[in-house]
Amino acid sequence: MVLEQAYALSKRIIPPHYYPHAAVSSLALLVTFAFAQGRTTNRERDLHARTIIVTGAFTPLGITLITALASRGAHIIALSQYPLEHPQPALLIPLLRSTTDNQNIYAGPCRSLLTGINTHFLLEVPD
Repeated sequence: MVLEQAYALSKRIIPPHYYPHAAVSSLALLVTFAFAQGRTTNRERDLHARTIIVTGAFTPLGITLITALASRGAHIIALSQYPLEHPQPALLIPLLRSTTDNQNIYAGPCRSLLTGINTHFLLEVPD
């Protein structure tokens, strides 16, 4: 009874000779939707003991990235265009540490830190 009414309603909305077109269109929409969702995973990647250097850390996107990575346990070095005494790094780093329960978030000025890293690798200074 219900199927007969559903068939009669669908016949009134879409004529029977359009059924193959409707099926192909529906399948194309379903495949496009599934593809647009991206790859799925059943776990969140554990980033404990991974060190990540974030440039542009005190922009809105950088703060979002630091928050997401720190909540997964990553050690973060946030490079800033501001000196460490500037209000952005001075206020945001302790705030990020407390909200993500991760004490391994550090900030440094961009130029001096990158120069030190480059010098270390170029000169092969032993530890």
